[in-house]
Amino acid sequence: SLVNAGRLIGPVVAAALVAVVGVGGCFAVDAASYLAVIASLLAMRVAPQPIRSAGGRVLSELRQGLRYVHGLPLVEALLLLLAAVSVLAGGYSALLPAVAIGAFHGGPHALGALMGAAGAGALVGVLLLARRESVRGLEKWIVRCGFGLGAGLIALEAAPRVFVAVPILFVVGMSLMVMWASINTRVQTLVADDMLG
Repeated sequence: SLVNAGRLIGPVVAAALVAVVGVGGCFAVDAASYLAVIASLLAMRVAPQPIRSAGGRVLSELRQGLRYVHGLPLVEALLLLLAAVSVLAGGYSALLPAVAIGAFHGGPHALGALMGAAGAGALVGVLLLARRESVRGLEKWIVRCGFGLGAGLIALEAAPRVFVAVPILFVVGMSLMVMWASINTRVQTLVADDMLG
């Protein structure tokens, strides 16, 4: 996917950019990139849509959705697993700058290698899922990737050098992305269409 390709290529480009123009220059490039988005938004001409009043329906629809999910034990378990994985492991990439600098005494190149490895793993994971022809057996993938994610994060803590952490982060990135995508896919196939939103 485009997002995972960006996760793979972005850190490499960012590491090179930091080396050439420094951190301040990177923030300047990032700020300038928003100008194109702002210009695109200003150029859009969209017909106004009537605004429907929620009228307190949000809470009743939320309660209805929770009751529906509670009546489907597999969906409930998958959503709880998704929440737990997202909270406990989903933010690992935010800690990678501290790992690159603190644990490995590296700089932008070390961070680029770590982020690139995770992005490459995520890309490979999504491509593996795209080759699947059915959702049958996704539960096994979810369990295996759960073990891979947990073992990978533990191994990352013990990694002594960047070159050891790179393959570990490949596994972590792949496991996390496959888990997220598999859980979402499985939930969408189990839930009635009118309950998807």
